[in-house]
Amino acid sequence: MQQTLQDYLNQVAAKRPVPGGGSVAAYAASLGASLAEKVAAYSRHPGAGTARRRAKALRRELAHLAERDAQSYLAVVRALKHRRGLAAALEAATRIPVRVVQLASETRQLALSLARHGNRQLKSDAACAAHLSAAGVRAAAAIARANLKHIRSQAFIARMNAALRSAR
Repeated sequence: MQQTLQDYLNQVAAKRPVPGGGSVAAYAASLGASLAEKVAAYSRHPGAGTARRRAKALRRELAHLAERDAQSYLAVVRALKHRRGLAAALEAATRIPVRVVQLASETRQLALSLARHGNRQLKSDAACAAHLSAAGVRAAAAIARANLKHIRSQAFIARMNAALRSAR
């Protein structure tokens, strides 16, 4: 995202299809990963370096998924307009929030570990990271479940529901 936070907030609030809930969920979890990365940077326990590197990777991937979510939703809009390719577009638009759930859940676990073992002065930041990540999990899961209601492939629905359950 090469814009100011205020610009992004204005885009979310605007009467336009994107960015929407899926992107916001991914960015919420990415913010959680950012705080986890900060806490790990200030921590001295043996796994702090590994935690910091993983938080950085999670932050980047979640931010990337926020952008991809907006693109995938626009593909659904186009498929609806042209009346073809809707099944594939919906499946693609569902895979992204499911992946956000998985990564946000991992971020939450990392943040909880940092709250226990990281720098005590940043325990509240680690808790905030865990809460933001948990919000990303719940929000992305809601988006995925809403999408699943419009998909006909029972095998795809079963795979996505299994992924959602395993990430909790």
